[in-house]
Amino acid sequence: MSSATHAHSAAAATAGAGLSPLAWLGLAALLTAACLAPGVINGTPPVFTDSQGYLDNMAQFRPSHMRAFGYGAFLRVTGGMASLWLPAFAQVVLSVWLALRFVSLEAARWPARWRGPLVLAAVALLLAGPLPWLAGWLMPDLFAGLMVLALLILGLHWRRLGWPERLVLVGFLCGAASIHLTHPPLLLGLALALGGLALLAPPVRAAAGRLALVALLAAGIGAGALVASNLVTYHKATISLGSPVFLFARLLEDGDVPAVLAPRCAAGAPWVTCRFLDRLHIGADEFLWDDNSPIREMGWFEHFYPEAAELNPILLRALWPAWVGGAVTRSLQQMVTFGLGDGFDAEGPHMLARDMPRFGLAWIVPLMTGSKQFHNGLLPYAPVALANALGAAGLLGVLGFGAWGLVRRRPGLWWPAALFLLLWLGNAAVISLAAPVHDRYGTRMVWVAPLLALSLGLRAGRRGGKAVPPWGGADAAPRPGRLPASRAAAAGAGTGLN
Repeated sequence: MSSATHAHSAAAATAGAGLSPLAWLGLAALLTAACLAPGVINGTPPVFTDSQGYLDNMAQFRPSHMRAFGYGAFLRVTGGMASLWLPAFAQVVLSVWLALRFVSLEAARWPARWRGPLVLAAVALLLAGPLPWLAGWLMPDLFAGLMVLALLILGLHWRRLGWPERLVLVGFLCGAASIHLTHPPLLLGLALALGGLALLAPPVRAAAGRLALVALLAAGIGAGALVASNLVTYHKATISLGSPVFLFARLLEDGDVPAVLAPRCAAGAPWVTCRFLDRLHIGADEFLWDDNSPIREMGWFEHFYPEAAELNPILLRALWPAWVGGAVTRSLQQMVTFGLGDGFDAEGPHMLARDMPRFGLAWIVPLMTGSKQFHNGLLPYAPVALANALGAAGLLGVLGFGAWGLVRRRPGLWWPAALFLLLWLGNAAVISLAAPVHDRYGTRMVWVAPLLALSLGLRAGRRGGKAVPPWGGADAAPRPGRLPASRAAAAGAGTGLN
């Protein structure tokens, strides 16, 4: 495609959305206000117990043994040292940009007479789901869903984007890959899966191959940034010094660690773990986070991680069947586990109110004690039942339209569904290797599903490249023959692969 034709198609995509700039500005303002509302109700942006570690990373501006440094750096760069509202607002801006950009690109192919109401319906799905509660939450969970949106935009609308926007989206993915420890392996797994899909499915070969390279690049840069931060700080070339401790805790729950280590301890092994074998018949979360856990006497993350790294290969050789079996079971459970509200109780602000002074952030204490969340008063405002119902309906819709697209050989349907479902499966699989099943791990992605399901429903109601009402319309192949450039672009828009 020539640069002139590409510029024309990009301009057509924007103009084709059919709404005035003022209307889009109004929708952006509405979504921004909704995403800031939970913080306004609370009196300060909501937090979680894990927020403590990320705020510590922000204050010290160095990686810790438990958390990915990328989110702490994000908090610092966006002004978190001055006000918690600044990084919360930055997260909201990112959310509004990616969500409405996806809607606007998809809306360009929606039936013109229904486009306005359909755009409002898409925004309503975002408002009623978990997004407003994740967007201003001082946790990295939001970024998993934003990565899904960025990948969908790049995977479905590459040819409609100019190079500056492509670079911005790829740059966002590279930065987001350093935000959470699960993101680099998630992107790496996606790259491998898309590489296989490019070989097996000719209709999406170009799109899948291109997106595989993007995911691989983002995974490499994100992981490289985490390794570099630990190398500079601790002289250790690792993504996370805490990973061996998390894996050790996982093995405690999946197998009988004391039984494996007891003979070696009796033979004189010098491990500190040998002194606590009788207290290691506990679950992963209990070992990592309970106040009476032996990990505190074993040296906490900072001092126990070298021993955990030494013990894990020994334990895996003996316990790998139980670990793999547990990981498969947890993956299946995590795929159907999500729920708005996990992490919005009082435990987070209580922990921050107790610990922030020793991190040099005493000014956060009155924000926590004065918040509704401190007294468990925030969660009643969350639309938990509605958001969870929408998430379930969205997942079923994506799965159903994807299956329909496979049966009817319509890549414009099954390719977007496959992209989302690969990320959904990958998210569950990566988490299952070292963490228990939690609602919030599903919630961080499920809010995208209803939006995508709506889009797939509208794609399904198209005859070839011609729009039909969203509630009907038979499937039909596009007419053969060479089309003029403008009509070819329109037909290509119907596949979602341009």
